[in-house]
Amino acid sequence: MRARERDYYWEITQYVGPHTCVTPTLTQDNPKMDSTFIASCIVPDVIMTPGIRVSAIIDRIRVMFNTTVKYKKAWRAKHKALGRAFGNWDRSYAIMPRWLEAARHFNPALGHLKPILQIDGTFLYGKYTGTLLLAVGQDGNKKVVPLAFAIVEKEKCLLCQASVEQLEQGVKEREAEEAICPDRTNNAEA
Repeated sequence: MRARERDYYWEITQYVGPHTCVTPTLTQDNPKMDSTFIASCIVPDVIMTPGIRVSAIIDRIRVMFNTTVKYKKAWRAKHKALGRAFGNWDRSYAIMPRWLEAARHFNPALGHLKPILQIDGTFLYGKYTGTLLLAVGQDGNKKVVPLAFAIVEKEKCLLCQASVEQLEQGVKEREAEEAICPDRTNNAEA
């Protein structure tokens, strides 16, 4: 160790050896460690376990950097890491129509479907809310084939009825013998 004398103190100018000082601020939420930095550190963990708990992320950062981050910062980091690993809501929402159109266009089995039509919906969560309504058929290999979709704010009776009427018209044009339309909400007549 080298030191030089100043007016009222000694200044260490060179030290060879491990650093043993612990600053108390390192154990609290570090403002320089933002959610973007944390996200870049946890992307591999999020890829391995997409449903990783926020508390596990806080523990991981504590082990990696000897600092504790706040829950909200870790939560934001998790969602940023999920976006980096798997794409974000905006991108997923934007490519869904193209994906379904490509599936319809490039699937040669669409002309050879069984006379079964299934209609169902699922709620969307996250930035984009609403209901995804999907009509699917089944090919000769018992594979599910998407036929039509709609994203609606709420599964409303009139919209469902109009959609079912359009689908019934398509079934009649194909002269199908039977169409199965499960309706668990009893809001639409099939």
